[in-house]
Amino acid sequence: FLDADDLLKENAMTEVYRFFEEHPETDVVSLPTISYEKQDGTHSFIDKFEGGTRVIRLEEEPAFARVAVSSAFFRSEALQGKSFDARLIDADGTKLMQTVLLEKQTLGVIADVLYLYRSGKEKPNPREFKEWYIPYVENFCLEVIRLCEERYGQVPKFIQNTIASGLLVRLRQQKLPSELLSEEEKTKYRALIANAYSHLDDEIVCAQAYPRIRSKAYALYLKHGTLPKPVGAIEEHLYQYEDGATVQINPSGIVLDFLKVRKGVVTIEASFIHDLFVSEKPTSFFVSVNDKLFPCEAIDRKRSMYSMDVPIGKRFEFRAEFPLSGTEPSYTIRFYRANESGKECIDRYGLGEFFPIEKYRRAYSFENGYVLRYSDGALRLEKPQHSPFGYEARFIKELLRNANRRTRLAALVRIARLLVKPFVKKPIWILSDRMSIGGDNGEALFRYLTKSQKENVKAYFVIDKHSPDYKRLKKVGSVLKLKSLRHKILHLLSSYHLSSQARREVFGGFSKKYKALKDIESRIRFVFLQHGVTKDDQSSWMNRYNKNIYGLVSSARPETEGFRNGDYFYPEENLWETGMPRFDRLYHDERHQLTIMPTWRNSLVSYRDAKTDIRYLKEGAEDSSFFRFFNALINDERLLAAAKQYGYRICFLPHPLLQEHIGLFDQNDSVTFFRADTPYRNVFAESDLILTDYSSVAFDFAYLRKPVVYAQFDQEEFFSGEHTYTKGYFDYDRDGFGEVETSLEKTVDRLIEYMQNGCRLKDCYRERIDAFFAYDDQNNCRRVYEKIRALETAEKE
Repeated sequence: FLDADDLLKENAMTEVYRFFEEHPETDVVSLPTISYEKQDGTHSFIDKFEGGTRVIRLEEEPAFARVAVSSAFFRSEALQGKSFDARLIDADGTKLMQTVLLEKQTLGVIADVLYLYRSGKEKPNPREFKEWYIPYVENFCLEVIRLCEERYGQVPKFIQNTIASGLLVRLRQQKLPSELLSEEEKTKYRALIANAYSHLDDEIVCAQAYPRIRSKAYALYLKHGTLPKPVGAIEEHLYQYEDGATVQINPSGIVLDFLKVRKGVVTIEASFIHDLFVSEKPTSFFVSVNDKLFPCEAIDRKRSMYSMDVPIGKRFEFRAEFPLSGTEPSYTIRFYRANESGKECIDRYGLGEFFPIEKYRRAYSFENGYVLRYSDGALRLEKPQHSPFGYEARFIKELLRNANRRTRLAALVRIARLLVKPFVKKPIWILSDRMSIGGDNGEALFRYLTKSQKENVKAYFVIDKHSPDYKRLKKVGSVLKLKSLRHKILHLLSSYHLSSQARREVFGGFSKKYKALKDIESRIRFVFLQHGVTKDDQSSWMNRYNKNIYGLVSSARPETEGFRNGDYFYPEENLWETGMPRFDRLYHDERHQLTIMPTWRNSLVSYRDAKTDIRYLKEGAEDSSFFRFFNALINDERLLAAAKQYGYRICFLPHPLLQEHIGLFDQNDSVTFFRADTPYRNVFAESDLILTDYSSVAFDFAYLRKPVVYAQFDQEEFFSGEHTYTKGYFDYDRDGFGEVETSLEKTVDRLIEYMQNGCRLKDCYRERIDAFFAYDDQNNCRRVYEKIRALETAEKE
């Protein structure tokens, strides 16, 4: 069942045929898979080939029954009477494979013949289809279990392992889609999964590669139906269920998130996940410094971990702080947790994305006169024993000897950085907007720095070389080709990255997989200029533990208060009420123009291409309420007739992420469709009124003291959690800068009313605008620059 765009090595057919001839005891032969084209490397299920070409007896090695149907060959007689189950969309091949393997319970593997898989295939996300849920458990898991029990009186371990592996994927899904499943269906889905687990052995459930211990604990709860009780000493981590089963479940360990050494005091922030389905709740945490204990301060992040809408873990945050005496040459740092059963040293650590080192033997980070290292399950902070070059040389030497290709490449990048660094005479600041579009806060600040601060800062703007804005911005200053070698090297030499976007692939030079560069990247301070005023609660993705923003720019007092009082967790020094830089470039040039500017809908997206940032829509997206409403609005005969009568031009400019799908809207000669590269500042200048739904473009327009109308026909759906927004401090009816309409007819009525009155801003909305913004000038770029300089001066003191 070779995929149409995959390949076989030339000798594959011959070797498979020979293997079948020599081994009548098996009906299936599997080949190792290698990815090619976009991402070279081994594919999944590769470990079964490490033992060489052979016949595997699956009851002895049950984990090896997971085989992709496309990279396997079958005896034709073994398939007689069998077929793919059309009720399944993502497990039809798995079900066929397991039912064939069940006959002889053996699997042939040929280690020296390759199946070549074309990576980077554009595939829809199966979770976006209803058939991925209940039918998977009913028609695959439970049906195969029933077949085994009827035939053998038990479920073979290799079948159990395959089912347990598939169920784990389900447990990793935090939220179930309300647009696909009703509450009754969600309950049924979870009950079916619990039923499937009841047929699996504890050892099989526990043997799965759980990335999160709490998922394992929840799986065991679903199997046994009760919460376990701890038995034995705290360090044994044994738990017993009511049915007598005893299992060992080690705690999640802690994740070290942040470290700061300042004025003789060390501050470490870390997190521990309490598994709601096994563990005793920790009562306190301690940090041990050279065997001296210091109590840690608890921080409530107010966040639970979920599986299929069920809370399964609670994140406990804590802050450890201790003094440096100045006389000790080194400090060994460990952590302890305590509960009713006693106190235990934590020996399992994760080093978070923003922690300055990774678990290499020679990894290091200079921290205000000390060197930070990690070894033997403990942090070590010590006075430097070598020159900075000595530490770097030892680390690079270790990386070059590593077998991982990315690690060795990171070593070469570090060498290149060392060679270029002596030629850097001024601090490097890198700025950006979207991957292929400028014109936002990044460009505005780039223009300011290039014109007014070029003696103090070397500013670069990074953008895709194929973007129309690339050549335009080169006339302004120094521009870097996104992800070019020059960009990546200068990224590692930069002090700040300032962007209107917060996606790593937009502004970062390297992916998270290059962990050997972590110490360098942790020192690059990210200033989020934002791509609009934050009016809704976006703490789920913008919080400190997810983005670690050094400077979070805001434009209004209510916005700053929203960050301060919401679950963003930024210290006061990280909240910058300076105003957005792009406000400096706003101007007036009204041309009797009314522009419709809707935002995008995350709920319509099937999947996102991480390389291009393009969102691919679900099938049937054009029939959604969003597309139907705005398509009807731009083709409304009353609106178009009124615009002609009062001398207004109707324009349409949807969110940049919707520009790829502009063809889904019906175009007519009376409405101007703006292109994706249309400068927003020109649209704001030339428009007399804009209509949006929830977009923050309304704030830029209001900054110019011009009228806004909100069309919010889908409020309940939009704020349901399917989009990235949930309601925040801003209430559109109470705080908005224009009327909120909820139907097409009333929206058209309101637009006609404004055109009749020359699109004059009403006094009540002018008062709201005046009270909202912190500044009413064009000095926002200067305030951002001066804020950075002031913080740098304070740190030196």
